Amino acid sequence: SFGSTCTPAVCVPGANVGVYGLDNTAAYPTSVTAGLTVTLDCNAGFVGGIQAECQASGDYQYVSGACNEEPISFEVSSSSGGTAANVFDADTSTYWTSESVYSSSGTYQGTQTTLVYDSDTGNTDPVSGEWVQVQYANPKFIQYITLTPRQDANDAITTCRAPGMWMLAGSYDGISWRVAFSNPGGWTGMAQDSKVFYATYSEYMDYSYFRLIIQTTGDGMCCFYSGCSASASRELASLAEWQFTFQ
Repeated sequence: SFGSTCTPAVCVPGANVGVYGLDNTAAYPTSVTAGLTVTLDCNAGFVGGIQAECQASGDYQYVSGACNEEPISFEVSSSSGGTAANVFDADTSTYWTSESVYSSSGTYQGTQTTLVYDSDTGNTDPVSGEWVQVQYANPKFIQYITLTPRQDANDAITTCRAPGMWMLAGSYDGISWRVAFSNPGGWTGMAQDSKVFYATYSEYMDYSYFRLIIQTTGDGMCCFYSGCSASASRELASLAEWQFTFQ
């Protein structure tokens, strides 16, 4: 995942092998009749893990597949809206969309807040905005992230629903949050352009939880085509892909 290298998971004969998605639904079942090595290409998408089911007992057992020698598993959630897992499926035609809680100018009008500690100021302040969150089994240190906004008939040439001002917060426990890095400006360019944002840590820390808080949507020029309704488009946030590159 995100440029990581995966080591194979080796399954014993007589087992059924399946890839389990984020909704715990089995996919790609394979009947093992001989020694079989199962590998996942982490650049192809994201899953909840590999499990082997022994036919004799029906017991589930985790198999030793790994990305960077760590379990291939993570949990995704969001504050509102659609399927958060869509931002990790390596498919720009699917997306997560928040509830309509932003104004026609992209200002947040909802009630979601996250208390975030800023090591530069020494203050803990509430940060308002809908969010998407991922939890990893082991702490990680981000080098940079790549964001791709929703791309459909309207948004392919606009940035109305793209994250404008946002903050990436990190946490060890999913309760206490610290600023990892942030984007204080709007989204420039076309929405179909994925954008890379490099981490600007003031302190070297790794986290198990990462929360992308979307404080505003779009930018000052989100409407470029005839008949476009900027007021309708900017009332929600939407994201197609969110990728990490770790150190």
